[in-house]
Amino acid sequence: MFKLEPNPTFRCKIHIPVPGTAKGVPIEFEFRHKAKTTLQAYIEEAKTGEEVALLEEVIVGWSGVDAEYSRDSLALLLNNFPAAGAAILAGYVRELADARLGN
Repeated sequence: MFKLEPNPTFRCKIHIPVPGTAKGVPIEFEFRHKAKTTLQAYIEEAKTGEEVALLEEVIVGWSGVDAEYSRDSLALLLNNFPAAGAAILAGYVRELADARLGN
């Protein structure tokens, strides 16, 4: 049965661009769900907001990383892999958009 109220979180794999890898390295993220109205505002905020704070707002946790999820480990990921933030944000928005298109 289709539920009108979505689960508060969902999981998806995001391929993080890593030098020397063609497709990047997958990390499974657990994200907070956002409805269409709040997603639009979030996307607008992402254009000028601080990257760690923006991603921390939607990331609940991760697996496939050699460190527990925390603000500091997220900041380290974003610092060491400069394209990671854009990949995570794009994957998050794509997952929500594709889920809406599929329903």
